[in-house]
Amino acid sequence: MNRRALIAFATAVVTLLTGAVVATTLAGDSDEPSPPVERSDAISLLNEAARLARARDFDGLCRSVAATVGTCEFLLQSAADSEWEPGPGTPTVTTTTRTEKSLTLHLRGQRLDGSAYTSDFEVMWVEAPGDGRALRSRTPIYWGGVTITAPTTCETSPGQVRCRDRP
Repeated sequence: MNRRALIAFATAVVTLLTGAVVATTLAGDSDEPSPPVERSDAISLLNEAARLARARDFDGLCRSVAATVGTCEFLLQSAADSEWEPGPGTPTVTTTTRTEKSLTLHLRGQRLDGSAYTSDFEVMWVEAPGDGRALRSRTPIYWGGVTITAPTTCETSPGQVRCRDRP
């Protein structure tokens, strides 16, 4: 299998795995509905992810930014297998997509080797062990190029897409 096909296959597997993560992560113990994720809070979490990535504190990134450590480690290994490292800057947010349970920042950036990428940084409320309810990303390895398939019903306005979650 050539490198591009392997990367495409890995991306498909990651998409399937992260879909399963959402179902289990969002099924927290709290009966209270989560408030909408604010764009400014999602950007703050992205900035923290970028700070940790620049410091090469990938363990800290997976423990404090990721919705689940295992998925983060898998995405990190996939990026490493492709020889992709985070660039020195924070990626640019090009647009956002809001669903009932998350806010996705659509990103454009540059890896350490100079290659460009686009990716999604999805932020949602989760029940974090020891932290209670906290904002986390299910796609914290932003330089890995993971994109999220949009739900079926979306409305577009300037700079934002609002979608309803799939049943």
